[in-house]
Amino acid sequence: MIIGPVYWQTNDPVLAWQVGLAACLIGGLIEILGAFIGKKLIKIIPRAALLGNLAAGAMIWLSLVGLLNIFDKPWMAIVPLFITLIAYFGKWKTPYNLSPGLLAIIAGTILAWSMGSMDGQAVVDALKDLKINTPVFSGRDVFLGLKNIVDYLPIVIPLQLANFLTTLQGLESAAVAGDKYPVKTSMTMDGVGTIIGSFFGNPFPTTVYYGHPSWKELGARAGYSVFNGITYLLVGLTGTVGVLSALIPFQVVMPILVFVGFSMSVQTFSESPRKHIGGIMLAFIPLIAQYLETGVNAALTAVDTDLATVGLEAFGKASFPIKGVLALSQGAFLSSLLLAALLVSITDKKFVHAAGYSLALSFSSAVGLIHSPQVTWLAPESLPFVVMYLVMGVISITYYLKSIKGVQTGDANQFSEV
Repeated sequence: MIIGPVYWQTNDPVLAWQVGLAACLIGGLIEILGAFIGKKLIKIIPRAALLGNLAAGAMIWLSLVGLLNIFDKPWMAIVPLFITLIAYFGKWKTPYNLSPGLLAIIAGTILAWSMGSMDGQAVVDALKDLKINTPVFSGRDVFLGLKNIVDYLPIVIPLQLANFLTTLQGLESAAVAGDKYPVKTSMTMDGVGTIIGSFFGNPFPTTVYYGHPSWKELGARAGYSVFNGITYLLVGLTGTVGVLSALIPFQVVMPILVFVGFSMSVQTFSESPRKHIGGIMLAFIPLIAQYLETGVNAALTAVDTDLATVGLEAFGKASFPIKGVLALSQGAFLSSLLLAALLVSITDKKFVHAAGYSLALSFSSAVGLIHSPQVTWLAPESLPFVVMYLVMGVISITYYLKSIKGVQTGDANQFSEV
């Protein structure tokens, strides 16, 4: 969401990477600052909203994207999907107690190579890159990225806020599964790791595990994380990633991500009160819109054009609400969380909280964090959202005052019916 758009706009891969590094630095700082308020936010934000937003991201960006890639290459990927689902959801014991994920990858890789879908020359070329690659300090590139990041702040800031919130969600998800971790320590270490990574050329921020309950169910413990860390270190230092990518089609790894997305969603729905399901479902909509926008942009890029060239009116003629898709997709993670929290608060008749979330939505719209392509004060396209969210806040306060009056007059039952 950062490197791709920058590259598509500039055709400069180095600049895209540098902006990614700068975005990581910003994200790490946000994470560290957030460590001091994270615990308070967990107490304030409804659990259903936190987990609903997390489940939405998992379902769309892990399960949906994974399934689309699987069905794009059915000859090699559907069998691994079946192995994964029957082993994890059906509790099937694999031969020789092999890891179901590993068994699925082996089966898919054999199918891909036996059907001629892989390129042997790519493996030969990748083997040439096997060597020890020590980390290179990239501080200069970070600062060059910062010099060019202003135009991309509308992408960077909402995404890094979403990453910060994802850490909170991951911790809350782990707590639901019975494992409580210190919020401040977890977020600080995430931030420090992200910042160190950015200064050594890594544009990908760290966060706590997505799908903690699913990994726990599979038997993963502290050793799993240690093993992962050692594996990534060896792969990164030796250039093995190229060989693995040439040997193993990424589609056969997707079933594991599909399982994680499903597990997150199942946990969210099963661990949340039934009355909060509406809020959880609402959390999915902005993320769906975000994926729709990605698909639209990919289609236009495929025919060497873009939205500005085609014009929004063309989509209107085809009865496709492109303006609504864009409005919901911009800052989708943040609006998903706030809208879900708003609806959960309304469901619980916590109208003061609902008013607070309405104001948060209005402010986020006013500064361009949501519903706007750029971070700016009161952009024209943001104005309707600013006003309407304020109206929602007024309505919430009105209901709150009415409830106070109902209690004072002994007419609370009538208010409950209203």
